[in-house]
Amino acid sequence: MSGDPRPDSGGAFPPSRTAAAWVRLAVMLAILFTAAVAARGLRPQTSSPASPGPAFAEARPLPGKTAPVAGEMAPDFEILHPDGRRTRLSDLRGRPVIINFWASWCGPCRVEMPELVRVYEAHREAGLTILAVNLEEPEDRIQAFAQEFRIPFPVLRDPEGRLADRYQIHSLPSSVFIGRDGVIAARWIGLLTPSLLEKHLRRIL
Repeated sequence: MSGDPRPDSGGAFPPSRTAAAWVRLAVMLAILFTAAVAARGLRPQTSSPASPGPAFAEARPLPGKTAPVAGEMAPDFEILHPDGRRTRLSDLRGRPVIINFWASWCGPCRVEMPELVRVYEAHREAGLTILAVNLEEPEDRIQAFAQEFRIPFPVLRDPEGRLADRYQIHSLPSSVFIGRDGVIAARWIGLLTPSLLEKHLRRIL
C-alpha cells in the first residue's frame, strides 16, 4: 500500500520519520525525569542521625542556706543520671568526697585534673569519690575534656551555674573536701598542687 511506511535500502525508516520518533522519545523521557524530581522534592528528606556522644549527669542544688564553710554539713544536691537514676550527695555518706569545679578553658583546671585522676585511682578502693562539676559549658567541650584526661569518676554538668552558686564558687578551679560524715573538711580556691591535694585528702580519708 502506498500509505505504508517503507524501509529504505538500508532497512531503516525515512530520516524525517526517524527524527520525529526520537523527538517524541526525548520529550517523554524529559517528562518522566521532571515528574521523578518533583516527587522526590515532595518527600521529607531524611538523614542518618548524628551519633550521640556520651551523656553526662546533671547536678541540681537542693534548697538550703548558702556560703557553706568548713565544719558545716555540705549542701545537699541531686545528681540526675542520663539513664534517669537519681543520686543525692547525702547518699554518698560514709565515703570521702571531693567536689571539683572546673571548665575546659581554665588553665589551672587542666593542670590539676591529672592529679585528681591519680589520687582517685590510688584511693578508689578506700571509697574515695570525686565529682567533677563543669560550669556552664556545652556537652561537646565537656566530652572532649573528659576523653582527653580519661576521667574515670563522675562528670557532672552545671549548665546554669546553680550548684556553683549554692557552694559560693566564684573562681576556677575550686574544690570542696567532704568527710565520711558529710561535713566539709576544707575548701580550696585555685590550683591543687600534688602536696596540697594530699594534705587535704588526708583530712577526709
